[in-house]
Amino acid sequence: MKRAIFSAFRRYEIYVVTTIIAVVFVAAMGIVALALRSSMATPPYEALSESDLRQVFATAYLRFREDDGTPYLKVELHNGTLWWIKKVEFDFEGARYVLRESDAFRPLHLGAVRCTLKKPPKDRNQIEYDVKIVAAYGYSPSQTGAQKAPGPVAGGSGRAGL
Repeated sequence: MKRAIFSAFRRYEIYVVTTIIAVVFVAAMGIVALALRSSMATPPYEALSESDLRQVFATAYLRFREDDGTPYLKVELHNGTLWWIKKVEFDFEGARYVLRESDAFRPLHLGAVRCTLKKPPKDRNQIEYDVKIVAAYGYSPSQTGAQKAPGPVAGGSGRAGL
């Protein structure tokens, strides 16, 4: 009996080993998927309040593509708050535009974003515009881990060097 089982195992060894490896791999991927499921879901963005929205500015520069000459806006966001801004809505020449962080090469608060125009501007000689931001969304300072009020570090007496 043992000899028959051993010879059958030798004959189908590659299938048995492949099956074991596949089962272990699928089980590991399932465990990783369950572990990542909760960590990938981020809380929804919050809308900035009116007082915070007044501290967020945007400057747009009219640019033209080199290959075909179509106009686009280079939008620079100036964030005067501690919010981590993920989405901005603004009006330009009567059209509403939405810029998301996924549209940018780097986070919105770090630089300029290219915005494709729905219709070209009337005056092509003006190249700089102050853009009125209608709404902005993102994570509040408490969610981004901003520090609280400054105080002594590591339980010191508050007197440095003494």
